[in-house]
Amino acid sequence: MSPYRVVQWATGNIGTYALRSVIEHPDMTLAGVYVHTSAKAGKDAGELCGLPPTGVVATHDIDEILALGADCVLYMPAACDIDKVCRLLASGANVVTTRGEFHRGDSIDPVVRKLVEAACDGGGTSIHSTGSSPGFITEAIPLVLTSIQRRFDGLAISEYADLSQRNSPDLLFNVMGFGKPVAEFDTRRFSYGRISFGPSLQLLADALGMPLDSVEASGDVATARHQVRIAAGTLEAGTVAAQRMMVSGIREGRPVLRFCPGRGRRAARHRHPLSGAARPDGSRLPRLHGQPRGQRRAVRLLGRPGNPFDGRPSPDRGQAWISALSAAARAAGMGRGSANSPRLGTQTP
Repeated sequence: MSPYRVVQWATGNIGTYALRSVIEHPDMTLAGVYVHTSAKAGKDAGELCGLPPTGVVATHDIDEILALGADCVLYMPAACDIDKVCRLLASGANVVTTRGEFHRGDSIDPVVRKLVEAACDGGGTSIHSTGSSPGFITEAIPLVLTSIQRRFDGLAISEYADLSQRNSPDLLFNVMGFGKPVAEFDTRRFSYGRISFGPSLQLLADALGMPLDSVEASGDVATARHQVRIAAGTLEAGTVAAQRMMVSGIREGRPVLRFCPGRGRRAARHRHPLSGAARPDGSRLPRLHGQPRGQRRAVRLLGRPGNPFDGRPSPDRGQAWISALSAAARAAGMGRGSANSPRLGTQTP
């Protein structure tokens, strides 16, 4: 069988690792690379991901990508462009993406779903959504753990991340709002949890035979106690230095699927440039359970026997993010890491 001809779309943190994986994979051939900035356009793919030259030059022109006739596009932008996704699908290229919008077909806006399905029909293609989180930790691990439950009352998923070594200034400061005074922080961004993680929670609930009535999201922030230097820049004292996003899947009036901090009762997802930061009321967010730097994911089952899962990729603050990003990239690039893959996104025969 000839290698799959793959295009890498976007070369941010996850995209860079996916690009490297495609180049090094024996059953894949890199057909092209799409980038969002003129600074990256014209550069060799190898230069963009720290590998030797490949002869494949990055482009900012979607028409050049469409003309390649690739088998698959790994679509990993910071924001989803439905028009471009549909053009890719209609051209005959399958799409594998880390975008959470496509995790569950029934959660897609009906108008958007109709457009995507029409593009799939026209191109004879499919779209598949996968990743590390949402994906592996919100679908694959919970389904395995619940498979031996005698009684299932619910589950809580915790995810803690130290972003102090992530050199993404635009993402951390402009998109996520770190470094802003509390009064200027836009709390509407917490609704992102419902949009990004809601479809994955609903997919899990469907697989467990307990459909959700709704998904709710909220959050809070904490501030730096003193000036702190992180890889992306400087956090001044009193500015936002930690965030907690809370997401709950509600059934019959109570949360049954939750992202939650430690053993808290609420759903939560932590994003900490530094842990132990102070809330506006003077209280402090908890340190990362003996791991002040790095990433931690845990799943706690409610019921019997209540099997726990606790994943700690690395105590090293840099390697923790590398392992997390690599996991998401591998899940998409290698088609692994998701539960119930035929049900994810929109697919045509």
